Amino acid sequence: MRHPSSRSWHNPRRGAVAAQVVLTMTVLLMVAAVVLDGGLMLVERRHAQADADAAALAAAVSLGSDSSPWTTTYSAATNVGDVNYTSTTNLKITPHVPPTSGQFAGVTTDANGFSYVEVIVEWDQARYFSAIFGSGNIPIKARAVARTGHSPLNLSILVLSTSASGALTASGGTSITVPGTVVVDSTSGSALTVSGGSTQIISQSGIQVDGGINGSNVYAPTSGSTTGVSQNTGLTVPDPLASLAVPSMTPIISSATGWTAGSVPNTPWKPTGSSGAFSLSPGYYAGGIQVGGSANVVLNANADGSPGIYYFDGPLTWNSSGTLSGSNIMIYVAPGSHTQGISFTSGVLNISPPTSGAYSGISLFMDRTSTAKVAISGGSGTNVGGVVYAAKAAATISGGSNITPGSAFITDTLTVSGGSFILPSSPVQVQDLSKHDIRLVE
Repeated sequence: MRHPSSRSWHNPRRGAVAAQVVLTMTVLLMVAAVVLDGGLMLVERRHAQADADAAALAAAVSLGSDSSPWTTTYSAATNVGDVNYTSTTNLKITPHVPPTSGQFAGVTTDANGFSYVEVIVEWDQARYFSAIFGSGNIPIKARAVARTGHSPLNLSILVLSTSASGALTASGGTSITVPGTVVVDSTSGSALTVSGGSTQIISQSGIQVDGGINGSNVYAPTSGSTTGVSQNTGLTVPDPLASLAVPSMTPIISSATGWTAGSVPNTPWKPTGSSGAFSLSPGYYAGGIQVGGSANVVLNANADGSPGIYYFDGPLTWNSSGTLSGSNIMIYVAPGSHTQGISFTSGVLNISPPTSGAYSGISLFMDRTSTAKVAISGGSGTNVGGVVYAAKAAATISGGSNITPGSAFITDTLTVSGGSFILPSSPVQVQDLSKHDIRLVE
């Protein structure tokens, strides 16, 4: 008898389903740990970076505004962090001045006058699903670097008087063409005054007047255009050279070939003849200097090629029909009680400034506290290659055709009449102390 074929049914082993469930749940927990804790970590990392950015900017704003910049900077940075993370008890915010890493590591102040602050934000993020991988917290860390300083200003004329009428005055058919910005700090309704039918002022960068303009033919950025002319701005630009140190009174020059020595206060140095060629070496000259007749004078740089700094302790008076020349030199004038500080009334003034050192780009520097006058009336060929800086002086420029009386003027007031004046194509770049430039750089 044939038996029907039998089939074997194998029942699953007990516990197999449970093992699969455990394995599956473990995988799911691992995925959840990666997705949830990883996502949370990314969110918190972005949060930390935003906090570091804000703290760095706050620190940059306060940097340098206090006699103890570290204390002020630290407080600004930590205050921002505390506001953003009131629920985080282990928050740590660390500012560094200067930064300790990155592109600006160790840079306190760069060549453009910008200072840098670094802020590091860190705390420990608690684990959730990822606790299956370990028991320690997840470190969250972010870093930011901000800089602070003043915006650059390409300057040709800055008159510092805050109240004078006609603080900048052009008259007598004069034509002034400058590449840089013209700034008038006076609040007077006629702070900038232009008179005479053909008189004009043209700036290729812009004209900013705190007060008003009296007259016409004031143009920027091109002749006939007023799009770059602003008046009643309510803004002033402080003296950008206010912190420039006065040169030392050394070496003291007691004698020089072809010269009669001077003394303070009223005896200037003079050439022994009214004509011919004379020269001087860098140093301190008591009594200042006075030259007449047709004498020619050369001011020398130092023998080693370094800039020649001339300290005239008394007025600089030039009445000669000859030429005062010098390369790589700077003249400092301390007029004392004299009412005329710098007077150049004839002849040719042809000097170029230092290209390095503290006085780079400056040709004439008068005691910034002196109200003695500055007058430049050079003939054809006059070329003052550097800045004329006399913060409290009333300066006048007159005569001449197509002369360059300076690369820039920083004076209390400035009056220009007659002739045609063209300032160099490269204006002087200074820091605009009225405008802060604060930004993130890392």
